[in-house]
Amino acid sequence: MISDGGDNASKLKRREMLDMVESSVATIYAIGLYDNDDPDRDPGILRELTKISGGEAYFPASPSGMVSVCRRIAKDIRTRYTIGYIPQAENGASSLRHIRVRVSARGHARLSARTRSSYRYDEGSNQSKK
Repeated sequence: MISDGGDNASKLKRREMLDMVESSVATIYAIGLYDNDDPDRDPGILRELTKISGGEAYFPASPSGMVSVCRRIAKDIRTRYTIGYIPQAENGASSLRHIRVRVSARGHARLSARTRSSYRYDEGSNQSKK
């Protein structure tokens, strides 16, 4: 997504939009382009959307920085892994579930993984039947 993060004419409330991201399996990458004196800019929402989805937000200093940002995003997409598991069933229509992923390997002092921190489990959705 390329955006200044400003709310121009949305029909959803902020919380509704964040709930949709939590329910989605999509990873969001954002490129924030705006003038520093733009009163409508909202880099915080771009960071929040990307963090929830397991993606990342980038804020190049100028439009010429877009090429390197797009290369980083493309590399991330090509080198990512998907981990799956079957959650325990719970009664209830929907619930936000928090997760944590840790990585380690012999011979490597520090490894890191960028992941979502939560997801929304909906009892009747296709996502919950995977």
